[in-house]
Amino acid sequence: MMENPSRTTMMANSTAQSHPGIDTLGTSLHSTDHAALTGVNVLIGILGILGNSTVILVYLVNPKMTRSLTSVFIFHQSFIDLVSSFIFLAIRLDRWRPLLSSSAAGIFCKLWYSEYLLWVLVMTSTLNLLLVSMERYVCIAHAVFHRNHFTRKKAKFSMLIAWLFSLAYQAYWAVVSIAVDGKCEPRWISGAMQWFFGILTFCVEYLIPLVLMTFAYTSIISRLNQRRRVSALYEASAYNLNTEGKSETSLSDSNSTGRTQPASPRPITSSSTTARQDMYSEAKRNVAKTLCIVFATYVICWTPTELEYLVYNLGGSLDFDGTFHRVTVVLVLCNMCVNPIIYALKYREFQKSLKRLLATCSDRVTRRHLTSQAGSDTEQFKLNKLSRSPLPPIKRAHNQADNLAMSDEFQNVIINVDKS
Repeated sequence: MMENPSRTTMMANSTAQSHPGIDTLGTSLHSTDHAALTGVNVLIGILGILGNSTVILVYLVNPKMTRSLTSVFIFHQSFIDLVSSFIFLAIRLDRWRPLLSSSAAGIFCKLWYSEYLLWVLVMTSTLNLLLVSMERYVCIAHAVFHRNHFTRKKAKFSMLIAWLFSLAYQAYWAVVSIAVDGKCEPRWISGAMQWFFGILTFCVEYLIPLVLMTFAYTSIISRLNQRRRVSALYEASAYNLNTEGKSETSLSDSNSTGRTQPASPRPITSSSTTARQDMYSEAKRNVAKTLCIVFATYVICWTPTELEYLVYNLGGSLDFDGTFHRVTVVLVLCNMCVNPIIYALKYREFQKSLKRLLATCSDRVTRRHLTSQAGSDTEQFKLNKLSRSPLPPIKRAHNQADNLAMSDEFQNVIINVDKS
């Protein structure tokens, strides 16, 4: 695959040899495959920008959606993916690589051509997904502790920690990326160092978050299913008690009066309270299911490339022009734009807010169209009315004089009319 030397397209080895197809500070040679890949990259970047912008707009228009901590994390996730889409698109479209001085080339290599900023965003996105997963787990498994200790201030502080940790951790990649002879490529001090960071990256960026999120969502699903079974048993027992109450009351009334009287059931619980609890539980289940799908998508998109990167750093061979590597890169890119689609299909609160936003926009467009149509009809009515009304004699004489180019003989006629 012809693209910048980065962790998605590492060089064939850790020496000074660069990836074939790289030329003058990462400029790729033109080819049919490269043009097709560029088209796919641009399409994914645009979809990521449009999708995540829509999510952010829905949250900004409806501030009530950001009341819960989960919504705050989802908003933050969309912001990260939006910035990632912009930076990714800019990197892929950066085909103008000027000749730079040695110092400037080193700075641009470390911060831009190495894709350091993009990997900072990727790491922050993973940590944010981990944060929202653990927040949901504590909310469902330890509701009292969540209510007493989880606040918006602490949530924002955890987001800040995620950004700072990502900036600091990914700095190693900027350090090993060096500009040499107009090319930006990683230079490892030794093979042991590459092995160490390869294993560390696999554990920190993928394995540890994967284990924690798997535990969180497994526990969430188990707790929700358990509560659903308990709720079903409770409703069944309440129904049986109500039925028995009806029978006993009807029988006692029949014995005392000699005829059967309609009996009123003894309510076990308030129907409004039960309905409210059911709605709340259903909302929790919907959020949990949505985030489970987001997590599953993350696993599908990132597992192949993380395993590939681990094998490469441990000394395995890797064909960067092979089909498998190209598929893994496309999967990683799709993770930036797939979350808004999941929210639109599964997250009911987001669906309601999105429909409300679209309805409001449609009403405004319709109202503006009707207003402009009414304005044009009014203007047309006025013009028709003026065209049917006769002109005053003096103005008509002047108009005739203008149409006849103010010749001498008609000027005399106009003077006589004005005198009369």
